[in-house]
Amino acid sequence: MKLSDYFLMAASNLSQRKLRTLLTTFAVVIGASLISVMVSLGTGVEDFITKQFTTFVPLDTIHVAADPNFGKFTAGASQLGAPPQEINGEKPVSQSRSLNEKDIKTLSNLPYVARVDEPIKVQAKSVRLEEDQKNYEVQVSVPTPYKLEKIKLASGKYFEEKERGKAVIAYQYLKVWQLNSADEILGKNIYIKVKQNLGFFQEGEEKEFRFEITGVTEKTLASTEIMVTPEDGKEMARFTSNNPSLHQPNQPIDLVVVKVNDQKEVPKVAEKIRSLGYGTQTPEDMLGAIGQIFRVIQFILSLFGVIALVIASLMIINTLIMSTYERTSEIGLMKSLGANINTIRWLFIIEGSLIGFLGGLIGIALGQVFSYVINQIAHQTFLKEFPTFNVSTFPIWIPLVTISISTIIALIASLYPANKASRLDPIEALKTE
Repeated sequence: MKLSDYFLMAASNLSQRKLRTLLTTFAVVIGASLISVMVSLGTGVEDFITKQFTTFVPLDTIHVAADPNFGKFTAGASQLGAPPQEINGEKPVSQSRSLNEKDIKTLSNLPYVARVDEPIKVQAKSVRLEEDQKNYEVQVSVPTPYKLEKIKLASGKYFEEKERGKAVIAYQYLKVWQLNSADEILGKNIYIKVKQNLGFFQEGEEKEFRFEITGVTEKTLASTEIMVTPEDGKEMARFTSNNPSLHQPNQPIDLVVVKVNDQKEVPKVAEKIRSLGYGTQTPEDMLGAIGQIFRVIQFILSLFGVIALVIASLMIINTLIMSTYERTSEIGLMKSLGANINTIRWLFIIEGSLIGFLGGLIGIALGQVFSYVINQIAHQTFLKEFPTFNVSTFPIWIPLVTISISTIIALIASLYPANKASRLDPIEALKTE
């Protein structure tokens, strides 16, 4: 018999027992739809967090420190329940050496390295809009040009690297300043207040820095972020640290960010930097922990669907065993006409697999409908202000994996009834009414 003949006969046999086939298929549908929806929810949230992460840490960058152990134990600590790792020799301790101009030059001359930047950290107290005395919380960041250009703007434009007194603000500030659109705030001035950090026993001086708003970001999780130009950031950092030499040439540097020309070359460049005795941390190292967490979440969520499929497999076994009893004489006739054991066995295996495949196919369609409804409800309620974010996403691998799982489980479930049917004695089977 041809493979197509098996499928035609299996489909014909299943269609003759419509109600039983539909009920069994429905059980598979429930399991498949549960798997697809649960995994899509985990995938959607992971995708959102990953996209938010990449706005802070571009994927084509490497953080580098003089300490060769930098980044090693951060990644190792995130192994989600893995046993403690052995430390050969003495426990590594952080080296006191900082990076200098020679190190910067060495890193800058490496292949595929576009530029090397020192991160600028600014601690700010508050921000207020001009002619408004209300102060609001703020997190000041000093982005590099390549990082700034990847941030999507709701309105306005980016500032240039060499400009002074310019800022790009987070979308959420529009609400607290009672503005209806991002265009209304462009060109207005804001005042960011910073305070000198002189220790516990000395009161530091406060100072306000004025900035003109040139752009407003799209809504992200960074709801209090205000981005300022590098020169302004350096001036603010010098004031808050009470250190006029901070970020000046020939000063020691704790950490730098290496920008790579091609994202694909990041692992190769990081390996080269480590071979020179530096410590590195790539975005992949940081995202690895996030990926592990969500893989566990997706596994736990998908277990509900797998349990439902296991229950459905019991129904498939019952359906095919009942079919064996009802078709005993038919099986005997087929054997007397020359059908061998494998022919009968494959006929029942394909019948069970068809139930699993059709159930998985319908389950995926139903899961996508549920996913659409979930996203619509989310966009109308708690995700109203994040219109581009879908809490449930359906990458192509979810349908493929779900249908494969449902088909394989159904195939396994059909093995016992198939073997039982193939071993029927043809003479005894023909005597059955």
